[in-house]
Amino acid sequence: MASRRNQVEESQRLFSDDSSCSGEEEGPEEEEGLEDDSIVNEFAILTAECVAQVPLSDNDVPRVQPPGLQNLQRVDASGKRTKLCPTSCSRPSCNVATLLSFVKTLFPIVHWLPRYQWKSNIMVDLAAGLTLGVMLIPQGMAYAFLAGIHLVYGLYTCLFPAMIYLLMGTSRHISVGAFSLVSILAGQAITEYMDLQKKAGPGNTMISVNGSFPTPGTNTTESGNAADVILYATTLSLLVGILQICMAVCRLGFLASYLSDALISGFTTGAAVQIATSQLSSVLGLDAASMPSGVFKVPKIWVYVLEHITDINVACFIIAFISAAVLIVCRALSIQLQLKFPIPGELLVVTFGTALSWAFSFKELYDVPILNKIPSGLPAPKVPPISATLLKGFAEGTVVVSLIGYAVSVSIALTFANKLSYSVQPNQELLALGVANLFSSFFSCFPSSGSLSRSSVVANIGGKTLLSTLIGSLVVLVVIVALAQLFKTLPTAVLGAIIIIALKGLFSQFTDVKRLWRVN
Repeated sequence: MASRRNQVEESQRLFSDDSSCSGEEEGPEEEEGLEDDSIVNEFAILTAECVAQVPLSDNDVPRVQPPGLQNLQRVDASGKRTKLCPTSCSRPSCNVATLLSFVKTLFPIVHWLPRYQWKSNIMVDLAAGLTLGVMLIPQGMAYAFLAGIHLVYGLYTCLFPAMIYLLMGTSRHISVGAFSLVSILAGQAITEYMDLQKKAGPGNTMISVNGSFPTPGTNTTESGNAADVILYATTLSLLVGILQICMAVCRLGFLASYLSDALISGFTTGAAVQIATSQLSSVLGLDAASMPSGVFKVPKIWVYVLEHITDINVACFIIAFISAAVLIVCRALSIQLQLKFPIPGELLVVTFGTALSWAFSFKELYDVPILNKIPSGLPAPKVPPISATLLKGFAEGTVVVSLIGYAVSVSIALTFANKLSYSVQPNQELLALGVANLFSSFFSCFPSSGSLSRSSVVANIGGKTLLSTLIGSLVVLVVIVALAQLFKTLPTAVLGAIIIIALKGLFSQFTDVKRLWRVN
């Protein structure tokens, strides 16, 4: 008890100024002893915190704030002193200021939206948002197909996570939503879990589908139906969101920096080979259900394709080949001509593929697989199922998707922040991404992340704020509510071609082997 009394007495002796808490700035006339006072003030703050945290018994001295701590001062680089309120200050103005500061930190939109410069920024944000919306539609469809999920869920994933990031994100240019790499990892985790479920046998199903999730189409992974896939995908998104939020609360965002480039390159390149192989059934028109699965699936599928080369649907192959050629030409022209607005190759092949399929009856005349049924409107909120079996089955996938998804997003955010001279907060980015994944899991979304291609377009056009994200999300919303049915005749071969071309950047990482071999 004596030591505690000594702490209070020592604080009272050192800081005997008994001014009131006003929060006002003092003038420059108190320049003498400035450096020493700043050190004393910092020590006073630490002493106040220590004294406030020591539990006192009934027999001990009452917990009082030392008089000197009621007039603490912080000195900035210019020499100005600002009085600080003690932690025990009960003035309403101090409490409101603290609350507003917390809200601005948690929701940065509260800070930048009231200061938005409408006259100078609205046109570039509008142009960036419309272009972003045009990119989101085909990419959302393709990346959902990449994860083994019906395309409408890709549109949901391009809508709901972006709206949450709009409120909580600190980057001005990043586009959060469906992303190829995260879709690959999510699809791989779901496929592995469903393979385990298949091995368990019909009588040992790990989790049953109760019909609460719709089965909008026939797109499935190699083992299981569409309802199972979206159910597992939303559960994975929920777990990823919870883990990322926990990491943000514990300030563990730095862990992503320990993922070396060699590790990420090797992992993602291997996943790209596996996903590209799985798309052979779409671009060649082969039956996906009869494709091999399990251990050594990739070489088995290539052997299967060679054995059934005569069963290839020529119409599907031609559609995929033309779509891939158009995508490559559009991308090359955009780079060579340095276009500010890149040619939307994905939207072109999706639009013309859908129109030609409907006009020439590809399904009826050439047996070309199409998307068929597409639900309209927004999904009703539903709680994803959680069980011990699901937690165990998705444990590895949750960690991988969480870390790599965050690493990709924060890398994109920091890249554009450094390039365009503004700051982002990595831990707030982790929290925003976690809340986005958690919230969107209730609306039939799979895990999301930042997209480099879409973010680059927003930055190149000159987007200034996240208002471009809002405009792009409104474009996706219009498609979901009013135009989704127009894509029901879209051939799956077109989506397969979009996916394979999107993986081109990952395949280029094979060239890193030579460089890494020289390093070690």
